[in-house]
Amino acid sequence: MSLPPPPQRDLLDALAAGDERDRRLAAIHALAAAGWCFFLVVSRSIEAGFFVALCGLSIWRLKDSWRCGRALLSTGPIRCVAAWLLLVVAVTLLSNPIAEWTDALPRRQFILPLLLVPVLHRWRLLLAGLVLGSGVNAAISASESLMLVARGEDLIQVALERASFVAPLALVAGLAALASRGAGPRLAGAVLLLLAGGVLATSSQRAVLLAAAVGGLVIMLLGLAGRGWRTWLVITATSTLLAAGVIGTSLALGGAVGKGLGIGFNAWTGSRECMWRATIEVSLDRPWFGHGLGAWRETILSLQEAEPERFACLQAVADHAEVGYAHNLLIDLLFETGVTGAMLWVLALAIGLRAAWSRLRREPMLPMALAMLAATIAGAQFDHALARGIPSALLLLLGLLVLVPRPDQEALASRGLGREDDWLDGWLGGWLGGASWRKDAPSIGRSVGSTA
Repeated sequence: MSLPPPPQRDLLDALAAGDERDRRLAAIHALAAAGWCFFLVVSRSIEAGFFVALCGLSIWRLKDSWRCGRALLSTGPIRCVAAWLLLVVAVTLLSNPIAEWTDALPRRQFILPLLLVPVLHRWRLLLAGLVLGSGVNAAISASESLMLVARGEDLIQVALERASFVAPLALVAGLAALASRGAGPRLAGAVLLLLAGGVLATSSQRAVLLAAAVGGLVIMLLGLAGRGWRTWLVITATSTLLAAGVIGTSLALGGAVGKGLGIGFNAWTGSRECMWRATIEVSLDRPWFGHGLGAWRETILSLQEAEPERFACLQAVADHAEVGYAHNLLIDLLFETGVTGAMLWVLALAIGLRAAWSRLRREPMLPMALAMLAATIAGAQFDHALARGIPSALLLLLGLLVLVPRPDQEALASRGLGREDDWLDGWLGGWLGGASWRKDAPSIGRSVGSTA
């Protein structure tokens, strides 16, 4: 009795078949996907257009999309996410009146993995699109911040949401590029760091600073291991100066660093800890499967009405109709789908990280993607990322690029996949000194070089 092929082999065969069937159409699909990654963090309206284009391309390449999607659904992390989607729909349908059943429909972002998987072998190009978009976003956000400062605005009263999930990505990419060997990548890295530092220094959101710190720490831990003392010195000195500059400027201009724990710069931030405590308490009423989507606001306000003195801190929720969740990804998952739903996401993360770790030393750009994912998850602990467009799309995109147990770069190249993006390793994969998996596989390296 023969065993079924592993998911990586299944996915590799599906990617190779799609690329061989029509290379030009596959290249167009990859460029459209990279364009979507770029505009995701630059322009929501243009991003929507690219999303529609990706849907059209996936339908046009239906046979390839079906085969790649089926291989994707055989991987552990995607199965966990699919199980969570079924769970949240079922719980929401059972917990709400028929008139509110539309709350059970998942956001459009959840079909992104199926739209992007046919070009997963071009993952470095997709990541480069996200990096470039993050840099443009940081430049726009820094300009907006300078205009606020020039007008004498009180930064702590202004929520610069444009860069809330994006500035940490630009900082991570800047650190990675700064550690490259070439002068061009280093210059690009320095520009990215200056732009990201300017945005962070003038941000009014402490969660952004935490996300940037987590992302920077992760890429330093992943990238500096085994490096020479000069690299340690340069990167450590640069990071220290950047952190000091961000903190000093933020304090001087009244940014997030100067905000005390009990001081709110908007209507509900000061009540966030109260929202967390209240949400955990009502989650215990349905600990295993939760309350479903769309039930948080009504449930929390009923708790405040029952115990007005104890939960007076929830008045900000009552006063602002736009507050519809607890602003903490894990706590919101506990409320909506209980321990079962939260553990499905934790299991997806654990399985994916184990697979990513096995590819880490062979893929120079993977440490940067991992650090970006860590920064996004850190920022999501102060928001419900799955309930918002850009954060949820970022989580799903980075999860697809990092956590899916896919063929590594050596296996992809052995089938002629993704070789056109090798140059990106030197530009954005600096934490391995511009090295590539090909140094661990000289025979494949020679064959790739001979076709260049």
